[in-house]
Amino acid sequence: MKFSINISTMFQELPLLERFQAVRDAGFVAAEIQFPYETPVDQIARASEDAGVKIVLFNVPPGDFAAGERGLAALPGREQDFRAAVKTACDYARVLKPVGVNVLAGIPAADANPEDCWSTLVSNLNYAADALQNAGTRALVEPLNDRDVKGFFVPTSELVVKAIGEAGHKNLALQYDFYHARMMETDPVAELERWYPYIAHMQFADNMGRHEPGTGDIDWESVFTTIRKLGFNGWVGAEYIPSGATVDSFDWVEPFSEYAGLGQ
Repeated sequence: MKFSINISTMFQELPLLERFQAVRDAGFVAAEIQFPYETPVDQIARASEDAGVKIVLFNVPPGDFAAGERGLAALPGREQDFRAAVKTACDYARVLKPVGVNVLAGIPAADANPEDCWSTLVSNLNYAADALQNAGTRALVEPLNDRDVKGFFVPTSELVVKAIGEAGHKNLALQYDFYHARMMETDPVAELERWYPYIAHMQFADNMGRHEPGTGDIDWESVFTTIRKLGFNGWVGAEYIPSGATVDSFDWVEPFSEYAGLGQ
């Protein structure tokens, strides 16, 4: 098993470009960024290469994040905005060469027709899968829990897998997050086992609070044992908000090293 560190939620004590070296100094060799687009791609590439850290994941631009948008893929009438966002993601992907790029469904308007939103999502997933395949990476789709992200169109893995199935594109896969699964009041390990054939990337944080493992109610020994048992060889991303300084939040690694290794 290989761990990656999300430098959007972690190492926020440092400027973005310095976080890659902090990841390496902590003993990890891979990073995720939620939205890298405010920083020129060549600067990101240089910082990650200098630190010896691979960028494995980022998201398609979500629309107007400050206004509450959390993706565009399921928003009827925003298809051109979505395609522009995918193009931007592809431009970054060609340089940074991530393993995957996450396509966020978004929060439709309260009066939007659910059937229109669904058909828009399926069509847009096909478009993104094609474009990202041409850019050399995989299109991932993540369910976000609708407690934290109220109105998110696909809050469960079941809905994401259904959309992926209807899209029918070989370059689509599920991005599975233990925190979001637990926030939807499911057993995150049972959900992992149920949807494992569709999963290409995993992320984790504890529940509640979205802090590091050991601060909430998720059984991490069961999580890491199950990931190992399943033989998952992709990246498992730490996407938590440290309860203190990031460098002090890695106590979870040593107790579970028997199951997870150090992520190198």
